[in-house]
Amino acid sequence: SPNFPSFFPIIYHSIGLEIPHQYSFIIRMCYYCALSFSYALLFSFFAQWFSNEIDSLLIVRWRELIASSFILLVCPVSLFYGQYFPLYHAVRDEKPNYSLIPFQFFTILFFLFLFLGIPGSGAIGIWYLMVCHQHGSIFIEILSVIITIWHFLNLMAEIIILFMIIPLNRQNFQN
Repeated sequence: SPNFPSFFPIIYHSIGLEIPHQYSFIIRMCYYCALSFSYALLFSFFAQWFSNEIDSLLIVRWRELIASSFILLVCPVSLFYGQYFPLYHAVRDEKPNYSLIPFQFFTILFFLFLFLGIPGSGAIGIWYLMVCHQHGSIFIEILSVIITIWHFLNLMAEIIILFMIIPLNRQNFQN
């Protein structure tokens, strides 16, 4: 029976039961990275509520909230259904999935975009942090530092996942 996501189960997945032991690490890493990404976006969305404390024309609260809510609603679902589940099914069924690598490059580029944090895009990152440092309160600056570091760690994890996916498709799941 379906068990994921826990708040509205629509699909079944069980890493411990369906994934061979030698591949469980990459699947778990991919799963936890997707969760981390989702939580970072949720935290970013709530941090955007304080963007009115920033005295800069680059950051407009309503624009940041709309863009951030769009990112929050669309991107985690896209990551789970574009990266995690195709990888999960490829490993479970022991069949290569050649769409994983191009999607992973796209994921890395998107995570880089989030890490850069261009004001007006709904993303909190380096550029947003610099504006906060110059024109914002200490509270929003601390939130921005936490989120920027979180995005950087997620970006590094996705790069590691890329280097773990490449050999998976080459070996065609044969021992």
